[in-house]
Amino acid sequence: MRLRRRGAPTADAADAVDAAVEAAVETVEDEQAHWAAQRVELINLCLYARDRVGSPATARKIDDRLAELGIVAVCPDGELFDPAAHEAGSTVITDDPDLHGLVASTEQPGYVDNGAPLQVPVVAVYRRRDGATS
Repeated sequence: MRLRRRGAPTADAADAVDAAVEAAVETVEDEQAHWAAQRVELINLCLYARDRVGSPATARKIDDRLAELGIVAVCPDGELFDPAAHEAGSTVITDDPDLHGLVASTEQPGYVDNGAPLQVPVVAVYRRRDGATS
């Protein structure tokens, strides 16, 4: 039996390989975009459920599972209120001037996904009583 020697690939064969590779890359990119969109929808559904759950134990379980996926709850208690990063839900009157403008408590946690904000926390903010002296 005599073996035939293959020659250099033809331009048509190289073009066919290039087209097949481009099609495969496009398919993978489309699938990645699809699954990324599905992930966002699932995260939003989990956050919707978390915000409405009545049981603290269930809320903790949801937060724990989300954290395993890189979605971390943000509870800025004690931090300086930042209207760009927090939503004021209520105020807590105080006579202590050192507390004025600080977050008293988190009413609804915010969330970040691997550092990217998903939802800002809703917080109660300390406000100094009118007429209070320092």
